[in-house]
Amino acid sequence: MATKKNRRGRPTKLTPEVIAKLEWVFSIGGTIAEACRHAGISRTVYYEGIKRYPEFAEKFARLQEQMILEARNTLSKGVKESPRLAQSFLSNTRPHEFGKDPNNYSPADFYWASAQERKEAIEREGWVERLPSIN
Repeated sequence: MATKKNRRGRPTKLTPEVIAKLEWVFSIGGTIAEACRHAGISRTVYYEGIKRYPEFAEKFARLQEQMILEARNTLSKGVKESPRLAQSFLSNTRPHEFGKDPNNYSPADFYWASAQERKEAIEREGWVERLPSIN
């Protein structure tokens, strides 16, 4: 962060204490809203802070990704030890191979890398998108 000599105007609200609170929430997989609430700052202050100090944005993103990697590692270990967890994992990640009735799927049942890929699969498979009804 810049020193007081170089900066004019209001002092930053991203104090070392606030940054430590943000880091803690991100390290346990928390969202930006949760981190801001825990740190006692608004999301506006957060976004202005990471705009001013991009190194914080990179650090916060790495912390959030670390939690996902740890969860994947735990899942990987669990799948090796539990056939039930393995079946659940496969039926959720590859429903067309390990799920229920393969004729009862919609585009919402799959992960798509892009909107274009999704559109092509819908056309290729002849699916009709099931949209939620509004009553």
